[in-house]
Amino acid sequence: MKRADLIRGLLFAAVLAVVSHVAARRVGPLPALGPLLDPVSGVWSAAKNVKLPRQEAIALPGLAGPVQVLFDDRAVPHIFATTSEDAARVLGYVVARDRLFQMEMRWRTAAGRLSELAGEDLLALDQ
Repeated sequence: MKRADLIRGLLFAAVLAVVSHVAARRVGPLPALGPLLDPVSGVWSAAKNVKLPRQEAIALPGLAGPVQVLFDDRAVPHIFATTSEDAARVLGYVVARDRLFQMEMRWRTAAGRLSELAGEDLLALDQ
């Protein structure tokens, strides 16, 4: 093993240890992210209890024809439409409906507007 590879591996291990340590701590008004992102008992476990419809007919303004959305066992939407434009529009609708909070938080992060929700502790991050 080259010395550079050893140094890179040790640096990676150190960064991983620091990130793990920080994730277990509160940051201002925000809770510790480690327990929140835990795949067994964190926020992701709430998704397995969501009851999505197995089948849904979506009618949006401007669609050329009927659009059918079927959800499989993993909640993946399968969209059946008469035109590709209708399928794209309904895909955008389904994604926005199901992931609106995530999209909002990403927008606020990019725009530097997180402190509007979480308070002045995040003002430095926004700036």
